[in-house]
Amino acid sequence: MINTILEKLNSIILSLIFGGSIGVLFSVLTNIHIAKLSGIAVKVAANNNAPIFIAFSKFLLILGLAFLILSLITKNIRRKLMVSLPIILCILSIMLFSLYIAPQMDLLRPQLTSSETARLTFESLHKLSQFDFSLIILTSLICLVQLPIKKTG
Repeated sequence: MINTILEKLNSIILSLIFGGSIGVLFSVLTNIHIAKLSGIAVKVAANNNAPIFIAFSKFLLILGLAFLILSLITKNIRRKLMVSLPIILCILSIMLFSLYIAPQMDLLRPQLTSSETARLTFESLHKLSQFDFSLIILTSLICLVQLPIKKTG
């Protein structure tokens, strides 16, 4: 009974990680598209989107920690490597995004117009965040697909 509840909770958390990440990505890409159509520079629009990612990174960190704890409790990590590798990659990607990339980008934002070094560092972090965020989406989807399906009745 308790295992079933934990597995359902894990499914909900994974759905929030995957769906939330897709939703945030869709939102910011839509904002950039609308800004371009309105004559606003892409860099300005992207900078305006940064608070969305920064706020989401905090929510993602909570979800990632809950996913880690539930995965350890239900012993998903101890399964064969093929199943646990996406779990590990998902959690590590979330930690990298939430604890390093987003906070560093947030610290650099006020200096973007005045410091070339800050701008270059921000751009390299942005490229890293694109790869990392893609990895979060992909691994959370793989984890969702690999969830055990129990037959009832």
